[in-house]
Amino acid sequence: MPRQSRYLCGHDERHWFVAAIPEATPVSTVEDAKLALRPAVLVAGPASARKRLMARRSVASIRQGEWFFVPAPDFRPGPLNPIRRNEPISRGAGSTPHVAEEAVRFGGTVVWFAQRPWKYPQWPSRPSRAYSPAEMERLSISHPAWRWESMLRDPELYVRGAVRHPDHATVQLRGWHRVYMNTESLARAASNVMFLD
Repeated sequence: MPRQSRYLCGHDERHWFVAAIPEATPVSTVEDAKLALRPAVLVAGPASARKRLMARRSVASIRQGEWFFVPAPDFRPGPLNPIRRNEPISRGAGSTPHVAEEAVRFGGTVVWFAQRPWKYPQWPSRPSRAYSPAEMERLSISHPAWRWESMLRDPELYVRGAVRHPDHATVQLRGWHRVYMNTESLARAASNVMFLD
């Protein structure tokens, strides 16, 4: 018997939200749902710490929407890791990115996105699909007018300074923080949720 889909709904700072809960995590209370959405790195530890885990701001992390910022006092950007200014942090196509004053990304997998030329009305309905480098090379030969942009999928991301988003209060991060997204992307039910932010 398939697991029933579960969602956490509520009001977060300025707007209403809905978040799909990963089916592998059994939940029966609002507190369980909030904990299920936290990244694994923040859930480890004694059960007595549950109350602290619920806080938007704690010693362990600062939350802004679906993003968690975990202090990384030992992180130092290397010479091959440039500090990017006003770097967007996005969960995917169609979402309004959070913007970090300073960010460093490294690691991850290179993926390519095609930019839609105006003269291709037959473009697939989901132009945000990520292509591997091999797919991009093959498609760029058959579609020379397409313009390509590379990005990193699942890189390590560290930020500091102000992090802004129109739906949330700005957070000020003193020192570098590792960025983690909530676990909603692990939920099959997330495909039933449309983001309009």
